[in-house]
Amino acid sequence: MGLLTRGSDRGFVLILVIWLAALLALLAVGFSSAVRANLRLTSSAVQGAKAEALADGGVELAVLSLIAGGAERRFPIDGSLRSCSMRGLGVAGLRIQDTGGRVNLNLASERMLQALFIGLGAGPGAASTMSDAILDYRDADSNRRPNGAEKPEYLAAGRALGPKNAPFDTVEELNQVLGVDPALVALAMPHLTVHSQTAGLDPQTTTRELAAILSRGGEQLPSRVGAAMAARAGMPAEFITNSSQKVFWVASEARLENGAVFVREAVVELQSTRTGTPFYKMWKRGTSGFGESVEVGVEVPPC
Repeated sequence: MGLLTRGSDRGFVLILVIWLAALLALLAVGFSSAVRANLRLTSSAVQGAKAEALADGGVELAVLSLIAGGAERRFPIDGSLRSCSMRGLGVAGLRIQDTGGRVNLNLASERMLQALFIGLGAGPGAASTMSDAILDYRDADSNRRPNGAEKPEYLAAGRALGPKNAPFDTVEELNQVLGVDPALVALAMPHLTVHSQTAGLDPQTTTRELAAILSRGGEQLPSRVGAAMAARAGMPAEFITNSSQKVFWVASEARLENGAVFVREAVVELQSTRTGTPFYKMWKRGTSGFGESVEVGVEVPPC
C-alpha cells in the first residue's frame, strides 16, 4: 500500500512538473511576443521621428529659398510640387504658395465667396446662403444678411455661443459657421487662408485649379455694371490683385525608404529683408494628399 502511494505521488509530481513547464513555455512565448511588439513600436517611433525631422528640415529649406528670393529662389511659390533627395534618407516633397493666391476668409468679397462655392458645385441659392453666413460670422455687427445668421439663428439651432462677430483665426473655424455645407467646406479648404494681406488673388500664385473654380462660379454671377469681367489668368478680372509676397504657406512631406511618412504645414511671414528673421504664423502636422504624390526611389535632385 505504501509503494502504491509513493508511486501515485511521483506521478502527481511528474504531472505538476509538466504543467509548470508548459506554463513557463507559454509565458516565454508571451514575453517574446511582447518584446517583439515593443521593438516594432520603438522602431516605428524612431522612423516616425526621423521622418518628422526631415519634414521640418524641408520647411526650413523652403524658408531659406524664400529669403533668398529672385533668381536665387529654388522653389516656385504657386503651390506646385517639387521633390528632392535628402542625403539617401528619403525624399522631401515641398510645396510653397504665396497666400495671396488663396481666398482670404476675412477679406474676400461676397461675390468672390459666392463664385468659390458655385465653382465647387453649390447652386446659386446655397452659395448665397454660405457667403452671407460667413460674412455675418466675421463682421462686428448683429445685422442679419438676407440669407445669413446672427445670434437668434444660432440660438435656435442650439448653438449658445452665436456667431463670432470677429475675424477668423484659422480656416478650420469655417466649420463653426451656421449654414455651411461640410462637404463644400472640405473642398474649399485647400484654397482658403486667413493670412494673406489682400482681398483679391494674385494670378501669379493662384493655382490653376482655383482659377478654374472661380471662372466657373463667376460665369453664373449677375453681371456688375462697370465691372471688368473679362477673364485674366483664367479667372474674372474683378477678383485679381497683386500680392505683397510676404506671407507664404509651406507643406513639406517626408517619405523614408521604409515607408514612414510625415507632413509638416507652416505659414511663414517674411517681415523684412533677407537679414530679417522669419515669423511662423502657423506650425502643425499636416496630411498627405496635396495632389501629386511624393515617390521614393525616383531619381530627384538633392535638397
